Amino acid sequence: MTEVFQNCTFDTGDIQDSRPTTSKGYIHNLELLAGRLGVQDFDLMLAGDGSGNTCDDPCGHACVAYDQVRQEVMVHKGGFNHGTNNFAELMPYLHALWHYWSSGRFSMKNPIRVLVVSDSELTVNQGKRKYRREANACLWAAMDWFEENGFCFEWRHVRRNSNPIHTTCDKIAGDARKMMIRIDN
Repeated sequence: MTEVFQNCTFDTGDIQDSRPTTSKGYIHNLELLAGRLGVQDFDLMLAGDGSGNTCDDPCGHACVAYDQVRQEVMVHKGGFNHGTNNFAELMPYLHALWHYWSSGRFSMKNPIRVLVVSDSELTVNQGKRKYRREANACLWAAMDWFEENGFCFEWRHVRRNSNPIHTTCDKIAGDARKMMIRIDN
């Protein structure tokens, strides 16, 4: 029998306050996505998306972070008044990792196994080091810092809006970019 994604989206409260949730629907969908990708062994799963255009335009990002150890899900989102699409595609993971590290949400076990799921083929291939990390090198240097400090990354690509988690991230990232456009005007 094939499991299906549960019909759940993040409600307004989840999006506005970004507090952790233990919703079984979100956790089910994240674990199902990881299973479909063939990955079961992870401590932290980051599924995200970015929305941007050129370096002169606003951008937005969103990431659903699933701490499998604590069985908690948290939404991270934000925007910038300037940032390329590739900047926006990498930023959700840095944002979530920074919060995870800064809030002390992790145990000191090493390595911390992180599953990163993105609809950006470029970001995934740069994460896997199949492509050079020349564009946004300063952001990739931050990712390198996490690797040097006990984080072990597995990068996986999914098609755009191919699951409810990425559909939600796509919407939040787009909304964040639109908000930055309104602020800029």
